[in-house]
Formats: sequence, structure tokens, C-alpha cells
Amino acid sequence: MRAAYPGAAEAVQDLHAQGFTLYTASGGSSRDLEGYLESMGVRHCFTRLYGPDLVNALKTGPEFYERIFADAGVEPEKAVVVDDSPQALAWAVQVGAKTVLIHTKAAESYPADRVIDRLARLPEVILFTMIPLESL
Repeated sequence: MRAAYPGAAEAVQDLHAQGFTLYTASGGSSRDLEGYLESMGVRHCFTRLYGPDLVNALKTGPEFYERIFADAGVEPEKAVVVDDSPQALAWAVQVGAKTVLIHTKAAESYPADRVIDRLARLPEVILFTMIPLESL
């Protein structure tokens, strides 16, 4: 398996195995995501692959996340948005989501609840620092 981020496929599989419902929120089309995630062997882990083509909104503001949450039937305050873009996470925060930034340099100015240096660390961050035990 190859992924843009080392450990990405394993992290996705781990979260899926833990019973989390996973979606994408990509600036790319849902068709492109389908092929990419299939090649990684993790397509089956995702409930829906959201791109601008499915919500009729570009990933350029909070409306993108509002539409995804509405379509998925997910309350924003129960969602965790993971991205490598501080700007995208700022939009997710505006609609009420928790956030995790993937960035190699931690900085206090990032608009995220957590900053991790690699996607492989996401399961431990989600399980041990962001999700109350009663919601598992």
C-alpha cells in the first residue's frame, strides 16, 4: 500500500475497526477520491466520499462543511475534521467541529484542537484525547 502520508492507510483501518464512521471532505471530486482510496485498500472504510461535486460547494469556506454535515446527518459538534490545511480547519471550527491539524511544525496559532506530525498518530489522538469514553 502506498499513501501520500506514511501510516495513513493503517490509521484509517484502525479507526474503522474501532467503529468510527469515516467520511472524506476533499477539495477533489468524489470520483477521484474513489480511485485513490481503492488503490490504498481503504475505500470500504468510508461511508461517503465528499467532494465539491456532491455538496455543490467548493472547499473555500464554512458552507462546504455545513453542507457535508447536513447531508451526512452529523451534528458538527460531534465531528472531528482532520486536514493539513489550517484554513480548511478554521472553516470547520466556524461550524462547530473539533479539529486535528496534520503539520510537521506545531504552532499555537493554528486553529485546531490538536496538532499531530503524521496521520499515523490520529487513532491515538482521537481515542485518548478528543472523544469522551461515553460516546465510544
